Amino acid sequence: MAGKSDYSKSQKSVDEWHRRNSLFWNDIYKRKDLYAFFIQQRHLTALNYIKDLSFPEGTNALEVGCGAGFMAIALAKAGFTVTAIDSLREMITLSQQNARDAGVDNKIDAVLGDVCELAFQDQSFGLVVALGVTPWLFSLRKALVEIVRVLVPGGYVVLQASNLYHLNPILDPLLTPAFEPIRKSVKHGLEIAGLYKPSKKPEPHYFSPKNFKLHLREANLEDVRDKTVGFGPFTLLGRRVLPDWMAYRVHQKLQQYADSGFPILRMTGFEYMVLAKKM
Repeated sequence: MAGKSDYSKSQKSVDEWHRRNSLFWNDIYKRKDLYAFFIQQRHLTALNYIKDLSFPEGTNALEVGCGAGFMAIALAKAGFTVTAIDSLREMITLSQQNARDAGVDNKIDAVLGDVCELAFQDQSFGLVVALGVTPWLFSLRKALVEIVRVLVPGGYVVLQASNLYHLNPILDPLLTPAFEPIRKSVKHGLEIAGLYKPSKKPEPHYFSPKNFKLHLREANLEDVRDKTVGFGPFTLLGRRVLPDWMAYRVHQKLQQYADSGFPILRMTGFEYMVLAKKM
């Protein structure tokens, strides 16, 4: 069974990787590459979910894993009173600076925090947003328990998960989830033989939409809306077969089909987005 030392080691690895890439998240909404577009799309999807709920002015909102603060800023501009947390001081500093630049720093309290041990009273928030968080959690269960604790009855949470069954691994045999045990065994053998050096980048956790919704229901959350966004980057045997501009066009067409409810495509985008309500 994984213990506290396993958690500390895992969290330290994740934090260090994000610390080295903090400026990447500050620039992500200005970039034009395909991955940046996926991030921008999940941001817009979350805001559309929230807009459709018509929250009262001044509703307390919590953003978990605020990064450079762009979601917190958007929530503040939409009338929320925002608390934004992140586990990295570098991200909090970026969030505070970007909030000042946007003129909404009086509506955002950006502080260090851990989603698995939220330092807030029960039923403090009408809305919780957590994008780019679940792939890096040591314990999704603990995080969801804490999120539900701080939500008011009938409160909402917008979550994102990296989709285990997104289209690219289905098409690329080198990435197919069913072959993961084989890939791990081969890598382990090559490592022992000194022919393979593991990457220091932490591995994100992926969830199937079905499995992710099971986690939500166990935490007393009812899924209200869901969709997937982001198709690509379109690889074969781990190598890209389309340049970004062409992959972007293919993505747009597939996203249109997915948004219309087209079978298979609807649930095979890279990012799985869920709006859920505290039961």
